[in-house]
Amino acid sequence: EELLPLIQNNLNSDSTFYEPFAGGLAVTLALEHPRTVVNDLNSELINMYKVIRDNPEALIEVLEIHQKNHSSEQYYYIRDLDRKPDFDSISDVGKAARTIYLNKTCFNGLYRVNSKGYFNSPIGRTSSGKTPDIVQEELIREMSQYLKTVQFYNTDFQNVTMKAKPGDVFFFDPPYD
Repeated sequence: EELLPLIQNNLNSDSTFYEPFAGGLAVTLALEHPRTVVNDLNSELINMYKVIRDNPEALIEVLEIHQKNHSSEQYYYIRDLDRKPDFDSISDVGKAARTIYLNKTCFNGLYRVNSKGYFNSPIGRTSSGKTPDIVQEELIREMSQYLKTVQFYNTDFQNVTMKAKPGDVFFFDPPYD
């Protein structure tokens, strides 16, 4: 409630909004500015946003399978896919569904990787003991519509910031070491 008015007061129809450290896209999604550039070094994250934008129905189909098959065994099987030599052969939709599934079912939604870059958050538990809503069809469809106006990059933030022109607005929420 404090950031959005500051950002909105500095944006106009000719300016572009930049979020060089995308993370959860909280500001971008709340702002819904028609000219937005998003970046993150996390290729899994950028892939997920692109799949939500470009292929929401296929993503929903795969998430429904994850919802139906969720168990501790399934969680650890899906989590460990990035350790397999053929991980790169998984489709972008499959990888995006994996990212969402793990985020919805891991401990506190914690995206954490080890020194080798492998996702390593343990499975989480809900207070009710029920499987969380992994699919969230309507949210995916709504995000898809808005994200069609967003440009995505997966590069060093400096490469994206160099594209800016006077009048553009940045929101820097860098990761913490």
